[in-house]
Amino acid sequence: MAALSMAACNPTHRTSDVGDLRVHVVTLQTGPGWVELQGAIPSHFVTDQMAIKPAIMQTLAREAAAYCKGAFVMNPDRYMDNDWAVQRRYECQ
Repeated sequence: MAALSMAACNPTHRTSDVGDLRVHVVTLQTGPGWVELQGAIPSHFVTDQMAIKPAIMQTLAREAAAYCKGAFVMNPDRYMDNDWAVQRRYECQ
């Protein structure tokens, strides 16, 4: 339980470039066999609105694969979307 609290209090921040978009990734929480990630693109960096969600989803999938060291599935009950950010929980397989 301490690891969960630590991750929630001290999120890990990274950036990843997808094409000409810079995606900011935060590891919000981790647990045994799962990771909760948030990806966002600051609105002032965006020229193509349609590219936002695919870029974020690609980045989060790459992060989940690295955390899980392979296969994962998205938990359909744990997600959030808005115009500039996506939050997902991934379960390792």
